[in-house]
Amino acid sequence: EESLRTQLMQLVVNAYQSNAAGLLQTAHARLLEQEKVNAKMRVDKGAVDAENVTKHEQLKEAFTKLQSNLTTLSEYLNQPMPTSQEEEPSASRIVGRKEEVFEKEEELPEIWE
Repeated sequence: EESLRTQLMQLVVNAYQSNAAGLLQTAHARLLEQEKVNAKMRVDKGAVDAENVTKHEQLKEAFTKLQSNLTTLSEYLNQPMPTSQEEEPSASRIVGRKEEVFEKEEELPEIWE
């Protein structure tokens, strides 16, 4: 019975190793593609329609759930969590303006010279 348990565990680990990264990459790629579509709509039309907003939310939720499930599996199987490949350099992300936070007055940029 112990050898059967070991064989089953090895099958599960092999399935995890061969499929987890691909699943994560596919979900991530779909989310990025939808973000590109939404960004293009914002530029072209000034707003994103409700259908595409909903689609993005669903893809983001599915990606987050997949990450959570794979994290649980990786911990249970004592295997490393797969990582998604870096974004392609041509991909652009539209983000809001980032505020700089300064701890001390000396760190403030000089406005007048």
